[in-house]
Amino acid sequence: VALAQPTDQPLVGSNFDVYFDPSTGTPITTVYNDLLTIKYDFKHDVIGKWTATLSQTYNRIYRKKRTTTVAASVDFVNLAQYEQFRTNRKQYLATRVQGPNMGGGNVKQVTIITPIRITKLKRAVGVDVENVTADLEGLCEYDAGIGASFKVIIVNQAPPTYIS
Repeated sequence: VALAQPTDQPLVGSNFDVYFDPSTGTPITTVYNDLLTIKYDFKHDVIGKWTATLSQTYNRIYRKKRTTTVAASVDFVNLAQYEQFRTNRKQYLATRVQGPNMGGGNVKQVTIITPIRITKLKRAVGVDVENVTADLEGLCEYDAGIGASFKVIIVNQAPPTYIS
């Protein structure tokens, strides 16, 4: 008996959801529809060390300080994120890219959840723009609610169907 694997299709032209939730609540609850662009920067540097083990491969890895940052631009239509920045509150930022339907109600998707504290928020205003935008930067911090400074959830295949 052989089990067929679904084909792996790329996440092209996919749906993109964004959520901002208070860090005291549950991630992926409150939809945020004002995001224009976003960039995650994961800096997890490691240093390889060589010791005398009669081998040319390094056998120890030490790490530097890990940091995860987020840079985004938003359509500045209300003061909700400015108030979070002004009061220095940590919140959950969650982004989810949804891909094609894999059948059986399953959707290929990648979700990134980050407990973020906005460290910089600057409005881009002018007389020649059609809308007001803001650029924000944030630092991801450890949060006991998700047990990490970021969490990545990947759904890449449908659950197997077993014939009894």
